[in-house]
Order: sequence, then structure tokens, then C-alpha cells
Amino acid sequence: MSPETPSLKELLGRYRAAALKTMASTARLAEKGPAKEKLVAALVKALSQGAPERLAALDETARALFAEVQHAGGRADWGALLAVAQRAQIVTAVQKQKRYGGEELLTGSPLGQARSYQDVLARLEARGLLLGESALDPSKSVIDFGLAQQYVIPHEVAAQLPPPAPRQAVVLAPPAQVVVSEAAAFSRQLYALWSYLWKQQPVLLTSTQTLSKRDLKSLATLHPQPFDAAALKREDELPWLYFQRRLLQALGLVREGSGQLQGNPTAAEAYWDAPLVTRAAQWTRAWQEGDWWVELEHLGEVKWRPGSAFERLRAPARLREARTRLLASLAARGAGGAWLWLDDLLAQLQMAERDLLLDYQPNRYYYGYQMVTHRYQAQQNRQGWAFEPVATDSEGWQRVEGGLVQHVVHLLHWLGLVDLGRDAAGKLVALRLNTLGEHLLARGPAPQQAAASGGRIVLQPNFHLVAFGPVAERALLEVERFADRLGADQAIEFELTRASLYRAQQAGMDAGAVLSQLAELTGSPVPQNVARTLEEWQAAHERVVIRRQVSLLQVGDEGLLAQLLATPESGLRALSATMALVEQPAAAERTLQAAELAPVQGHDRSGRGGLTLSEEGVVQFRHQVPDIYLLGRVQQLAEEREGQWHLTSQAVERARQTLGLEAEAQLAAWRALLFGPEPLWLERRIKAWCHHYGQARLHTGPHLEVRDEAVLATLQSDPRLAPYLKRFKPRGPLLTVQAEELAELRALLAEYGIEVREP
Repeated sequence: MSPETPSLKELLGRYRAAALKTMASTARLAEKGPAKEKLVAALVKALSQGAPERLAALDETARALFAEVQHAGGRADWGALLAVAQRAQIVTAVQKQKRYGGEELLTGSPLGQARSYQDVLARLEARGLLLGESALDPSKSVIDFGLAQQYVIPHEVAAQLPPPAPRQAVVLAPPAQVVVSEAAAFSRQLYALWSYLWKQQPVLLTSTQTLSKRDLKSLATLHPQPFDAAALKREDELPWLYFQRRLLQALGLVREGSGQLQGNPTAAEAYWDAPLVTRAAQWTRAWQEGDWWVELEHLGEVKWRPGSAFERLRAPARLREARTRLLASLAARGAGGAWLWLDDLLAQLQMAERDLLLDYQPNRYYYGYQMVTHRYQAQQNRQGWAFEPVATDSEGWQRVEGGLVQHVVHLLHWLGLVDLGRDAAGKLVALRLNTLGEHLLARGPAPQQAAASGGRIVLQPNFHLVAFGPVAERALLEVERFADRLGADQAIEFELTRASLYRAQQAGMDAGAVLSQLAELTGSPVPQNVARTLEEWQAAHERVVIRRQVSLLQVGDEGLLAQLLATPESGLRALSATMALVEQPAAAERTLQAAELAPVQGHDRSGRGGLTLSEEGVVQFRHQVPDIYLLGRVQQLAEEREGQWHLTSQAVERARQTLGLEAEAQLAAWRALLFGPEPLWLERRIKAWCHHYGQARLHTGPHLEVRDEAVLATLQSDPRLAPYLKRFKPRGPLLTVQAEELAELRALLAEYGIEVREP
């Protein structure tokens, strides 16, 4: 992506006149007068030849720095070249001087053999071997020695020189700790998550489009990778789990719609029928080419502020491009399974891919009283992105691009493509592509497909199935059609129950098919007690007959129904004390006419306006015989006590926990059912019982108040005082209360479900 190198004439024309005169003197040219154009023309003619001799005449330090630029392809960023040169101990620190309360970089001197960075650059510039493209300080229009933003080897010079000598390979000891990556383990984790989303469907997403706390708690017991759900507030606080769920959606194994997730068993069957290498290629491509994962949201040391909120939802094109370039760089450097040391990798990338993520666009921009010159401010890059906290270009590279590289490395480790190397303290220091990673990223040979061995499913007489070892996910899918998964620790355990068999029967399997499948999956005869019980459950299932499109008669008085049933040939059969099945519609109609009854026919499925609520929360139906659909809705929202329905705190909590209905949803449901004005207490009670208003915290303790911000700044600058002076930052609105009123305040807040906590 490097732009075309300007010509020697263009590069020279960008330098200060004094620098050009120094170049002319170094080249032993007679001064051609004050005109800059004539001086540039003379230098172009002189520097277009004799480059090997000029390079050979330089000191060893300058030649070593020039070789680094050659290895980088003839172009290098000022900060990147400095980092590489200091790491290789070619140059010493940059030279600065104090100015206007800050520091300013000094112009390099081409005289002598000093090893300061600007001086070494100046010696190369004075001989026309390495020239700058733009000034390091965006406020300046011309370039000084040692102070250019980008350095290039002019193509007129590069054409005269042989390529640099190859770097001598350095063989390093392997890392202290090696964390091997396994695609099979990732596949098992992916399956466990998919299985949960399939069996629990539909799974409701929260307002932040993440899994609920309840689902996270359930997953913690079923996922092979252990995690503490109690320590999580949101799903995306656990990036690897969040990544797996989003990946399942990208693969089409899970569908999302109207805030719900549903597993797709048809797509899953085809997916888990494929070999592991094929599946790994699919999940790697889904991430590499997709826009559903935004790596910049997961940087460890900085916060990313994008140009628009949409860029947080879909990975911007520039980020996806950086991802592709980074993978290509890893593939090129990691071929052969060699360890790549993270510090070396970042240094090489900084030289070869300094514009990996951001296009630097120098602008005159002041932050306070100081000009900002680094590319990590929104005004200084074409992407309009900002990263905080970042103070310099060098710091930005380590925190932003370095953080991106580390996240991608961890992500490749999740996918089963990269092994990690850690030092004795556990810090990530190295990585290497494993066989699968080389195949998918570096076009290496396909790994040998390991023969399935050691994996087996055992059916125990207690109706438990246990999957030991590497059992294929496709086989696990078949087991889950008729059994419930209990856990996934060392082995995956399932249980056959009457409910799980009924679920299979609803999907078209009978006990015979289940027994046949069990024998095939386990490779052993089914225990006799298990086979006999399954057959009994099947017989019981066949005795249950579901009648569709039938008519029911519902009455409000038990005595009335008894009277109707006593009529000869009533055409009715009792189902309960107040409900009967209409077996013979014509006979039932004659029975009702004889009793001078005209039943209401038809239903309002919404139940709208069907009830009122007393002050005590007792449900009072408008009609003596409430509609069956209205009853169904009331059963979800209220609690039955002694034949009456009550709105209670227990009923509200049950609706919240089992149905996922928070306060606003329950209020909307009750308002739809109410006839007449809404009780004044309804909203307050439901919100209180749903803990809608949260908690309150009572703060006590001394507070220190000083005169103004200037005094505070002076005190905080004293290192002895700074640890004791911390700003008071409440989490929410802070209110002043009187101690003698606190008891009454607690009682009033309790009506809103607000618990006052004291430290």
C-alpha cells in the first residue's frame, strides 16, 4: 500500500534552502547562486550517480540505519525507524531541547559520527541517500535534517545499489510456557453453545443485544470452557463467548429475528457432518471476511472513539483491510511453524506496515496550548478515529496497533490456528502457526485427518448417557434429539426422561427409533430396564389423543353443569366441575334451549377490557364466565388463592423470571386487560416488585472542600498529598438527606422497591 516514491527532484525541492546548500557542499558542488531551482537541478545531476561510493564512505552506524530502510522496502516512518534502530542498538535517543515550557526536537547535524537519531539521519540526507517526504512538524512547510515524517530512498539512488545483505537468523529458546491450540476443542465449545441456543429456543436478547444473565448462568453449567457467570454483568464482558455466539450467527447455525435467537438444526446437521478441517476453514473465513466482529472494541489499554456510532456495530472497511494485511504478514513470517516473538513482530510491522490501521493526515490542531502531532487524534487521521489515552505516535503504536495484534493473536488461538508462548510470569511473548493454521493462513499442506479413536457413548441403566473422549458433534446432536444434556465437564452427560422422549415424539421419533439410535450410537445392546421403560412411555403416549377443532362448554356454576349433564342425551361430557366437551353439537344445543340458556359464542383472544382490580389486588372478572383466553393471560400475571386470582409480588417476580417480562411489559399486559381507569397504585407496585428503581446507597464519612479548582490542582501536584486527594464521583444522582428523617425516608423508598444500603 506504499504510495509511489516522489522523484529525486521533488524530494530535494521540499528541503530548506540551508539544508540544500549543505548537501551541495557535501557533494563538492560549486554554489550555483541563490536560486533554489538551480541548486536542486545541480544536486539531482550529482546525486543520480556515485551512490555506492557515497554509502561506502559513511560510518558503520549510518550504513546500518540505511540497511533497515532497505529491508523495509525503501520507505520508513520516522517513529517506526527510530523504534527499530533503538531496538537494534544502532542509534541512541533523540535530541531535544526545552522550549516554551515543553520540549522541541533538535535538527540533525551531518558533521561527525554522533549516534543520536537526528544526526545519523542528517548524514544520510546530506549525501542524498535517504530523503524526507514531509516535515515532521505539520506547522512547517519545509524539511530540516533529521525531522521528516516519512523517509524514502529515491528510486534514482535505489537503482544504483545492490539489495541489502540478508539479516542473520537468530535462534532463540522456546517460550517458558506453551499453550497449544486445538481446533477440535473450539469445535466442541461452539457445539455446546449452539446446542443450548437450539434446545432453549427462542432465547431472548436484552436491549443491548446480548444474552441475558439467566442464560449466562445456565450456560456456565453446560459449556466445556468454564466461566464464572456471577462475575459477569453482560455477555460481551467475556469476549470469547460473545465471539462464539456471533460466529454461530455468521455461519447461519443460529438465526436472529425480533430480538430472539433460534438454533437452525437443518444447517447444523450439514455443518457438523463436514470434516474438522472444512469446518475450521468455514469459521476462519466467516471471521476474516465478516463485518460482525469489531476488534477495536476489545483493545486492552485504550478506548476507541469512532467517527460514527455505526462503526461500532459493523467493522469499518479500513479495519477489515487491516485484519487481512495482518493475517498476510503473520502467514509470511510464521511459515514453517517458527516462533514469532511479539516484540520483534511489532517492530517489523511498524516498519513495513506503519499505516496498518490509520492514514496519517497532519493538521494544525491544538489541544489546550499544545499542538497535537500524533495520528491517534481524530483530526490527524483520515478515518476520523480517536484513541485515548495516547500521548505520542510511539505510544499509540504500542497501545493501538499492538493491542490489535494481540487481540487477533488470541482470536486465532480461540479458532485453533495459533499456539501461544508465555514467559514465566504468564505474559504473552510469542506465537506460532500450528499445522492447521499454516494450511488455512499460509497455504501449507492440509493436516492429516486424525482417525476417530477413543471416543464413545455409554448408556447406563440409570438412563444416563455419557460421551467420553472425542465423540463427533454430529453424534451428540442425534443424542440431544431425545435426551437432555446435564453438563460438559470431563465428559458430556445426558439423561433420558419421559419429557425428553416426548420432545422426540413431537419431532416424529417413536421409542423404537430411539432404541435403534441408542444401539447404533453406543455400539451395545440397550439395557433391558431402559428398553422396557421407553416402550411403556411410548404406550402411554399413544393412549393420549389430541382432538383438534373441538367445542367446549364453560359455565360459571357447578350446579348448572350438573343439571345439564343430568339431561338424557345431553350431548355433553364433563371435563371439570365447570367445563364439558361438546360431543354431539345438535343434542347439546337442544339441551341448552330446554334450559333457556343462550351461550356466548366466539372469543376475544386479547382479553381486552375483561377485568378490574380491587385495591387489594384481587382480580374481578366482568363476566360470570370469564373467557378461556382471558383466564390464560391472567394465569401468567397473577397468583391463584382459594379460587380467586391476586396480583402479588410473587406473581410479578414469577412473570419476570419465567417469562422475561420486566415492569413495563407487565404494566402493558395489565392495562390491556383492565376495564375502566387504571388503579393509581398499579404502576408503583409492579415497578417496586420488579426492582425497577434499583437500590440506593447511603454515603457517610468526611469530605474535604477547598476554595476552587486552582487550589485543588496545586495540592494534587504535591506527591505527598496526591494519594489522599481523590475526587468524589457518585455513580448516580446524589441527594442530601437529614439524619433524623432517614427512618421515614427508608419506609417511603421501600414502597418503590428501593433498598437503602449503608457502607
